[in-house]
Amino acid sequence: MLKSFPGIIEDCYTKYSSHKSCTKIFILSAFGVISSRTDISPIRQNSIMLVLRDTEIKGRGIFAHQDFAKGELIETAPVIVIPKQQVKLIVKTLLLNYYFAWHGESGAIALCFASLFNHSYHPNALHIEKIAKSVIEIIAHQDIRKGQEITINYNGQVDDQSPVWFDVVE
Repeated sequence: MLKSFPGIIEDCYTKYSSHKSCTKIFILSAFGVISSRTDISPIRQNSIMLVLRDTEIKGRGIFAHQDFAKGELIETAPVIVIPKQQVKLIVKTLLLNYYFAWHGESGAIALCFASLFNHSYHPNALHIEKIAKSVIEIIAHQDIRKGQEITINYNGQVDDQSPVWFDVVE
């Protein structure tokens, strides 16, 4: 298990296998040590697609490490479903900012990068909940260039301008 300590900078990259399942590599730049955790799927080399880094104004964000065409699958993230009885506890914690509303009144924490995409009322990606498969897909809503931050609308629909629970920074 990889432990984080104060002062260690972690750059998190996601690599995908041929069927887009998630594997993460953590680079601990403070020590120059590379520690990796892989799944059982074969991994294509040199297929880094997403980068977690500071946005300067919104905290952390997910950035494209390659171009994505409109309609292209960016990520398929498995979720941990939170029963509706436990959602009322989640909203009292920091996890409020990272969970998705799920089928009925339940919630879900998405693994990989899906819970870390920032909100925008003008997103360049959308998220699709695949309830039966317990995954969330992130799809490019428009062409996305390498180096561009990838954002989603937390309200679910790309054009939904309903207020969210925090002050939005665009």
